[in-house]
Amino acid sequence: EAYPTGSRQAEEKVKESLLQIIGSTSLGEKRQQFFRTLKKGKPVFLLSLARQGVVTKINKSKKTLRVRVGEMEVETNWEDVSPPATGIYSTAIEGE
Repeated sequence: EAYPTGSRQAEEKVKESLLQIIGSTSLGEKRQQFFRTLKKGKPVFLLSLARQGVVTKINKSKKTLRVRVGEMEVETNWEDVSPPATGIYSTAIEGE
């Protein structure tokens, strides 16, 4: 079942997904592991827009990155990105 982007139900689905991903490892450890593997071209979930995008540039010293979301490209900080949602969750996020 798909929900419009930004809907409360979609946000809850993403939250559930992220909680499942976190599992038994601490959030800090998971995020550090995620950032170590972050590369240009890699999909990410942009928390501020509740949308998935693709990394186009990374500045590790400033801990910022540029992400293409649809037709726009945004610059954000590392705290604003998470691993992309998968399966039913990505459908809910994209509103398909």
